[in-house]
Amino acid sequence: VSGNNWSTINTNNIGASSEIIAKKTDGTLWSWGRGAYGELGQNDIVNRSSPTQIGTDAKWALTCGGPIVVGATKTDGTLWTWGWNGWGQLGHNNLVQLSSPTQLPGTTWPISTTGADNVNMAMGYASHVIKQDGTLWSWGNNENGNLGFNNDNNGYSSPTQVGSDTTWKSVTDGMAKFTAATKTDGTLWAWGTDGAGYLGQNGPVNRKLSSPTQIGTDTTWARVSQNNKDDFIGAIKTNGTLWMWAKGDRGLTAQNDLVWRSSPTQVGTDTNWKSVTIGDNHAIAVKTNGTLWGWGNNQSGELGLGSKAQENYSSPTQISGTNWSSISATANSTSIATQPYNA
Repeated sequence: VSGNNWSTINTNNIGASSEIIAKKTDGTLWSWGRGAYGELGQNDIVNRSSPTQIGTDAKWALTCGGPIVVGATKTDGTLWTWGWNGWGQLGHNNLVQLSSPTQLPGTTWPISTTGADNVNMAMGYASHVIKQDGTLWSWGNNENGNLGFNNDNNGYSSPTQVGSDTTWKSVTDGMAKFTAATKTDGTLWAWGTDGAGYLGQNGPVNRKLSSPTQIGTDTTWARVSQNNKDDFIGAIKTNGTLWMWAKGDRGLTAQNDLVWRSSPTQVGTDTNWKSVTIGDNHAIAVKTNGTLWGWGNNQSGELGLGSKAQENYSSPTQISGTNWSSISATANSTSIATQPYNA
């Protein structure tokens, strides 16, 4: 893609939908790919094969994409959503599909984040956003108790606060099956259904926890990642260690085996992991030294190793280059990484 002033990119999508939302350093927002549900934000349902600016505003802050749903905040603290709305996940108290950014009430939505990508928002069949005051708000599909309201009602079509805590730090959603989040005190929490052990409670699986439940007792969790499709999770601690759990097919937990795990398990002994992104049966991670690593399914070449000769990798395998800065992996067997631009 031409240009050297791109700053962030979001490709966290699912199924046949392959929208890409990207922000430039000048604060403008751009989209391309599939637009059948209005997820490109161009006030139509047209597919686009090149970046097209969304409106004319130059004050976009954070972006987050899920299954044919997009959310973005502006520097004034407002939150805007568009795309498919079958579960009310756009948050406008209705089920109406929107093909252009539409504002939700409030001006205290997140405008900044820590780390290599957005950890304050998770959009999909269910939506979760951490406000500037540290409160967590959820809406959309709730059939698995994944919104955290201590029930499994069908859904909520407008933002509703989860409990009263003001210490939420990062949040991720597992396709309305479960939600995982960290707090500022370094604790890790999960809720929803536990079909593949992704609630991290060391079993039993196939149960529901419809309110936030702490995973273990550690207070050193920094961030958690999931891609809104597959049932495996990655998290990084403040000491730079990487941990994976849940579905182990194709080597997804990076333990050099295919074993499913129902509690966080450390990947190797390295202490320089920066961020991990979950894709379609694969994971990509960046280290603080600028190296890029992948594992899991490589059938479509999504690990970027220059070959599809080996279909699965069950431990982190380095991708060439040493100046990688961020990564976005889609639920469509695609990975997009960025490098710093040096004028």
